This record gives sequence, structure tokens and C-alpha cells, in this order.
Amino acid sequence: MKLLVIGKEGQLAQSIAERAGEGHEIYRSCREEFDLFRPEELKPLIDRIEPDAIINASAYTAVDKAETERETAHALNAIAPAKMAEIAAGYQLPFIHFSTDYVFSGTGENAFTEDDATAPVNYYGETKLAGEKGVLDAHNDALIIRTSWVYSPFGNNFVKTMLRLAADRDLLTVVGDQWGCATCALDLADATLAAIRHYEKNGSFGANLAHFAGHGETNWAEFAQYIFEMSAQNDGPSAQVKAITTAEYPTDAKRPENSRLNSDLFTQHFGQKSPHWKIATQQVVTRIV
Repeated sequence: MKLLVIGKEGQLAQSIAERAGEGHEIYRSCREEFDLFRPEELKPLIDRIEPDAIINASAYTAVDKAETERETAHALNAIAPAKMAEIAAGYQLPFIHFSTDYVFSGTGENAFTEDDATAPVNYYGETKLAGEKGVLDAHNDALIIRTSWVYSPFGNNFVKTMLRLAADRDLLTVVGDQWGCATCALDLADATLAAIRHYEKNGSFGANLAHFAGHGETNWAEFAQYIFEMSAQNDGPSAQVKAITTAEYPTDAKRPENSRLNSDLFTQHFGQKSPHWKIATQQVVTRIV
């Protein structure tokens, strides 16, 4: 099965390329041949590549900048995915799109399920929610996978940032009152491919929305401390972590206090469960170091 992955250098696109086994041919589009600002360019790309499915692994992810770069964030996270889904539907191609925990209010202590009400607390979350609605309106058999706190050996992410900072500092202050599910992009790639296999077998995803995030919960400070513990075991950079409150680390965009996602539906429907975040973190840190 030939998979057209929108995005070439992102964490998820690289992870899908690495995890795809025999039976899957991956084509990752670069910006020069497909620009999200011009989603209509997807048609000639489909005609040339002739894929069996399309995976949109590209998005605007600058959460704070989205507060001021609103037109850009909306174009890339809302307008482009909806248009891509519309084009994919016209070609009768399955379409997978990724969304975020930021579509929720961030209140409470329970993990959010697919049935919980959405209420974004920042503009980035608003654009991602608009993208979800646009995709589902355009394509009856599209699949949206919500995930959170993505990291990997690739690109820019929290794990790599912590290791870089620890190379020059002995003490780092990290927010300790925001809780969520750290998700390895390699595990997310496995989940995506499991959904593709389900489609191959059944001719439909059978679900339009599902959460997939790392098993277990943590906060940013605890996550950072564990990164350094695993790094130290491999003679890599390490630092002490001082937990601070969200109020002590102001940002342009408000952050949700609760980003926990319940992934039970994905496991039950597609048969894929994420490993515990500590196991995945250990593997990624060891690989990076």
C-alpha cells in the first residue's frame, strides 16, 4: 500500500517512514512540491504519486506565536486540512489527520475521552478544532487522531530541548502543575499504521475520531527529571529540576492544566496500545545520547 505522507522532516513523518514495514511504500512530500498555503496543489501530487491513502503529518505548531500569527495558524491548521480532506474524498482515498489535547478546556483531573466537550483555551487549540470539523465535514471516512506532548529522536521537541539545556546548566526550572500524556512519535506512527491496516482489512476506518497518547500520566517537571535520569545512565547530559507553577512561567498562549487523553477507544478499535511513557522515553533518550 502506497502512503502519501504530507510533511517530510517532521517528527511524525520521519517516524512513519522508519516504522513502515514490508507492504507499505512511503512517499513524504516536501514543501517545494506541496505547500499547505496552496492545498489545491494536492491534486497534481496525487495524480503523480497515485497513493492508496493520505496521511497529513504537517501542521502549524507554534502555540505562542499562534496568538499573533492568527491568519497563518488558521490557514495551516483549519483551511488546509479541510481542503485536503475534500480532495482525498474526491479521489475516494482514506485520509488521516492529527489533532491535539489543546482542543479541550484543560480542567479537571480525568483523562479526556472522545465524547467530552471541546473548549480550547488558546488560539492554537481553536485552529486545531476548526481543522477537525473541516475534515469531518469534507470526508465521511476520514480519521482524526488526537495526541499530546509528542517527542522523538527527530526534529525539535521537549526531550531534545532538555538534553540541550542540560549540557550548559546544572539547574533547570520546569512547570510542574500541567499534567498530560507524553507520546513518542514512533509509537504514534505504529498506531497510524495499525489504523491503515484496519482500513485495508475492512475497507473503512469504522471510526472518525480516536485518541492515542502515551500510557500513564506525568507533568513537565517529572518528565524532565526522568529524561535526565535516563541520560545520566548513558553518560549523557543531566541537570537538577526545580518544579515551578504555570503562573511563574507566563506564556503568550494559555496552557491547559489537564492534557490527559484516554486512549482506550483506539486500543479497542484498532488493537494498538502505547507503551508506558517511561519505557518510550528511556528508548528515545538512549538513542539520542
